[in-house]
Amino acid sequence: MQSEQFRELAILSGTNRDGTCEGFSRITLRPGDTLSIVGSTGSGKSAFINDIEVLAQGDTITGRSILINGIPPSDDMVRDPPKKPIALITQNTRAISDLTVSRFLSLHITPRDKDTTETIRTTIA
Repeated sequence: MQSEQFRELAILSGTNRDGTCEGFSRITLRPGDTLSIVGSTGSGKSAFINDIEVLAQGDTITGRSILINGIPPSDDMVRDPPKKPIALITQNTRAISDLTVSRFLSLHITPRDKDTTETIRTTIA
């Protein structure tokens, strides 16, 4: 998978806190897509984001599964952060609120990507 280009990430539905099936069967995201997650406190926004970040395989409280390019991610991809095709940047920025966007991104991608300048340029563009 590592040599294969990342084309899409799919979130397969699970259940809500009451055990009810979610209102979707599959959400597919591709590079360049933007997804907004909104809801009241306790509605499951953080669980949704967490499932994506950990590349859940039915092993979280929601029972969701994540596919990369249509297949479950390898154990190596799940366990080795530099091999994950996604990264989580949270909304909690109190500790680094005085950084520029470029520096903030650099701090988060440097462990994963040797060419941070090009990645940052592409992200901000």
